Amino acid sequence: MKRLFLIFILIVVSSFNALAQDDYRKKFDSFTEAAQVRHSAFRDTVNIIFAKSISAEWESVNTNDGLLRSNTPDYAVPPVADATYSYSNKPIQVSDIISPIPLTWSSGFSSEQRADTNSKLYKQCDVNLYGVAYSISVPVQFGHFHPDGLSENSVSAFWSKLGSCDYKVIVTQCERLRTINKFNDWLVYQLIIGLAETLFPNNIHSEQEIFSAFMLNQLGLMARLGRLDNRLTCLIASLQTIYCRDYVVLDTYPFYLISDTQATNSSLYTYRTEFPQRLRPFDFRLPQMPILEEHNDNIYTHHSSVMGKDMYFYISTPLLRMYNSYPQLDVNVYASASLEFNFRQTIINQIKPALENMTEIDAINHLLKYLHIDFKYRTDIEQFGYEKPFFCEENYKYSYNDCEDRVILLAQMIKVTLGLDTLILDFDNHVALGVCTKTKIRGDYLTYNGK
Repeated sequence: MKRLFLIFILIVVSSFNALAQDDYRKKFDSFTEAAQVRHSAFRDTVNIIFAKSISAEWESVNTNDGLLRSNTPDYAVPPVADATYSYSNKPIQVSDIISPIPLTWSSGFSSEQRADTNSKLYKQCDVNLYGVAYSISVPVQFGHFHPDGLSENSVSAFWSKLGSCDYKVIVTQCERLRTINKFNDWLVYQLIIGLAETLFPNNIHSEQEIFSAFMLNQLGLMARLGRLDNRLTCLIASLQTIYCRDYVVLDTYPFYLISDTQATNSSLYTYRTEFPQRLRPFDFRLPQMPILEEHNDNIYTHHSSVMGKDMYFYISTPLLRMYNSYPQLDVNVYASASLEFNFRQTIINQIKPALENMTEIDAINHLLKYLHIDFKYRTDIEQFGYEKPFFCEENYKYSYNDCEDRVILLAQMIKVTLGLDTLILDFDNHVALGVCTKTKIRGDYLTYNGK
C-alpha cells in the first residue's frame, strides 16, 4: 500500500512539474513575441526619424584616394635562403600582432521568424549569387514605387516608403542565411545588391543604392549614401583596410566607395546624421566556409613531380567566383579564411600520406619543396597588373603564384597535415611563415601566446 501511495505521489508531482514547465514555456514564448513586436515598432520609428533627418541639405566631403598595397620589391624570382646567414637564436621583434575580432553579432531579429510565402502580401524574387539562385520573399509593394529624383527630399521620401513596408521579412531571411549557410558580411552585401537589381532593374533615380543602404542599415551594418554628379553611391565602413577604393572619413571610420573605384573629380555629398540604431562596420573575414551550393565543384588537376603523381582538387565554382569578387584586403584576411571541406579532404587524402614516414622537419621541408618546384612563380603585377593575394584554394585555379600566396597555402597544409600552429609574418616587402615545431631547431624565432 505504501508503495502504491509513493508511486501516486511521484505521478502527481511529475504532472505538476510538466504543467509548470508548459506554463513557463507559454509565458516565455509570449514574452519573446511581445519583445519582437516592441522591437519592430521601435525600428519603424527609427526609420521615420532617420528619413526626416536626411531630408536636410547634405554637405560636401573630401574624398581620399584609395590606398595601394605595397608591390615592391616583389621578387622577380622566388627568394632563396642565404646559406651563409648566421642565426642569432634570439627572438624576432615584431611591431604589431593582429588579434582576432569577436564574431558574435545579431541585428535583433530572430532567424526563426518566417514570412508566409503563400500570402498575397509577399512575392518571390530570384537573386543570382555567384551562379546560385536564391528565392527571397519581399513585400509586393517593393519595385512598384520610386523616388522622383536625387534631392534630399526625394531620398528621404523613398526611405520612408521603404520603412512603411514589411522590410523585416528580408532581414529575417538574411539572418537565416547567416546562420544556416554561414554567410559573412560580404555575401549578405552581395545578396542585397542582387535583390536591389532585381527589384529596380532600371535604376532611374538610384533606387538600387537607396534600397541597398536602407537594407544594410536594417541588418545592423554601417552604410550610408553619397551623391556624385547625377547619381547616388553606397558607402560602407569596414573593419579591414580596403585597398584601391576611394574613401571618406566619417565618425572615426573610413567609408569606402565600394562600387566606385574612384570618385573622379566630382564633389561627394553626404549626410552626417548617423542611423539611430547600433551599427557595426563590415567584417570581410571568413571564419566559417559559406555554403553556396553542394555538388557544384570543378576538378582542378595538378601534376606534382615532388609527390610523383597527378592530384585532383575539387573546388566550388561559386566559391571561386566569390573570391574573385572580393575587394583587395590585407594578407591576414586571406590567411585566416576557413578551407572548403572538399579541398581540405583532398589535402588529407592526397598529400598527408606522403608525409607519414617523415620526421616533423623533413615533412615541412617536403611541403616547401612541393611549393617551390610544383608551382610557377610570377608576381601579381606580372600576372594581373595589380596586387591580388589568393585565398588558399585559388592557388590551384591560376597558373602562377607568389610569396604571399605560397605562404597562405603552406600554412594551411602544415596545419591540416601536421597539426602545427603557424603565424603569418607580413614584412614591408615580403611575407614569410613562422611554424611552431615540436622539435627544437636552430634559428631565429618569435614568441606568441606562450609558444
